[in-house]
Amino acid sequence: MDKLASNPKSFFRYAATLRQAKTGVSQLPGLNGPTNNDGDAANLLAEQYSQTFQPSDINFTDNSFVCNYTGLSEVNLGADLVFRKPQQLRLETSPGPDMVHSAILREAASILA
Repeated sequence: MDKLASNPKSFFRYAATLRQAKTGVSQLPGLNGPTNNDGDAANLLAEQYSQTFQPSDINFTDNSFVCNYTGLSEVNLGADLVFRKPQQLRLETSPGPDMVHSAILREAASILA
């Protein structure tokens, strides 16, 4: 114990030898089987990323979806409703998924309506 107090670096050196750090990227399932090295895994991840996040045409509309429900055409979002609903929000709650706090929505209700 005296050695530890007089030379704390030796303890940390010993602790570092016991630490098992994982190096490299885990094997990922690819088209030709699991990846064998970090380069293959990086290429596989880059390919997946580029396929997922390609710029899309924002003016594209999919005509295969047809909604025959008539109830949606009966929704009435009047200025009075848009003003009243934010006033009913509780101020002590956290922001929702849009990260806009209820106090901000309350204050902006007259502008939004």
